[in-house]
Amino acid sequence: MDSKLYSLDINTGRVRWTYYAGKPLRQDSSPVPTTNFVYLYVPQIGLAAIDKGGKVETRPAKWIFSRGRQFLSSDEKYAYVRAEDNSIVAVDKQTGQPRFTSRRTDFRFFATNSNAKDSSIYACTPGGMLYSVRAVLKPGTVGEWVMAPSPLETVARN
Repeated sequence: MDSKLYSLDINTGRVRWTYYAGKPLRQDSSPVPTTNFVYLYVPQIGLAAIDKGGKVETRPAKWIFSRGRQFLSSDEKYAYVRAEDNSIVAVDKQTGQPRFTSRRTDFRFFATNSNAKDSSIYACTPGGMLYSVRAVLKPGTVGEWVMAPSPLETVARN
């Protein structure tokens, strides 16, 4: 609740660097480390991308996406983010600028995927339909569904 995110050395427990969020961090502010960044939701501010590299002890955010509420996954170029309206937004990892947005806003539950080799986004509708979503980044490519259960089959329930 002191509004700081601390990066600790795994071997010594010493503070490596600190990010000052400016707002108290809550349970939904859990940091998500990836290869190059730590993503952190800061209430009333948005999703912050903090660069893991460098030697600066006090880290600024590389960018803040004000509509962002949750880091979902990433690939080489984009961070995929749940926006305040539950749409999925591809945010340029270098600039923090939104590049494209899903048309769907009916997903209610999302899982975080920080696996560097797989950028799948996992989302669930209120009725229990679970989806694995991948961004279509090349012309002529068609999106894929990992699983498409019948309408009578519930795969998840809150």
